Amino acid sequence: MKKIFTILLILAIVGIGLAGKSPHGKETTTPTNTSPPTTTSPPTTSPPTPTGTSSPPPDPFKNMTEGCKAALVSFVTDKNISKCLPPNDLLVLLNAFESSNPTVAFAALIQFATTVCPLDRCSDDVISKGKESIKNACIAEDIQKNHNPVALAGLLGTTLYSPIIESLCFTVSTTAPTFCFADSVSRLLPLPAPPFPPVFGKFIDNVAFGTPTAFCTDCNHRISLEVFNYIFDPNHHDTIETLGLLNVNETELTQLKLGTMIKCGFTFLTSNDTFPGVCSQTNSSSSLGKSSKFIGDKISKKKTN
Repeated sequence: MKKIFTILLILAIVGIGLAGKSPHGKETTTPTNTSPPTTTSPPTTSPPTPTGTSSPPPDPFKNMTEGCKAALVSFVTDKNISKCLPPNDLLVLLNAFESSNPTVAFAALIQFATTVCPLDRCSDDVISKGKESIKNACIAEDIQKNHNPVALAGLLGTTLYSPIIESLCFTVSTTAPTFCFADSVSRLLPLPAPPFPPVFGKFIDNVAFGTPTAFCTDCNHRISLEVFNYIFDPNHHDTIETLGLLNVNETELTQLKLGTMIKCGFTFLTSNDTFPGVCSQTNSSSSLGKSSKFIGDKISKKKTN
């Protein structure tokens, strides 16, 4: 059941690294700019030997089988992937998925989106090959048995590459270039906890049980359309098959889609118009993601060959 709400979290902020994390300290403020952090040192695929008193950067591929590690390293270092997913930023993001501090994951997402959104998109063929390699090498031991967060992120990220990247690049408007997912985080984190013990973790509980006006914004309207339209597109039937390996079946995805409409109204997922909410569009001349028909603002480039 928690996997379903991982998908819900993607719809909310496209940040699977925050799934199941509990905020520590005061972390309800979201940066309004989209500049990448300047204090994060990019890790390498193999952590270097420590010299002197300095510590090596963390290795995101620890605690996984050699086969899974090889598949992920091969994907990250592939020359065709590096053109559209720079390895340094990708590795920082993968490391953030293991952090217990959601601020680390959020900062990594900002850095990743700022770097990746202006670039050409990866080709379907390159992503598909990477997904199959990661799935074959990681699914049994590292994902289904050991629940390794980096292996899970690798498979989910390649399975839903297109809607995740497109949604990460949505901005509030042309005059407010804050990323939509950052705006969503700033609205959802400060919400009061429900008056009963946590069900899915603090942040996901905020999404599931919070006031509709905090989640049902135009930003999340565009993100939801992008993700659901992609998942349920007959041309992407393998997406539901792969999600099934993560114990998320088509029936549960349909229930999630209906649940989203119950929370926000059916027009949230059926209308291509600007959704009337606190995060509204001011310009409707730019294209949305390739999966959605709605017109909105985002930072986007064509796919690479």
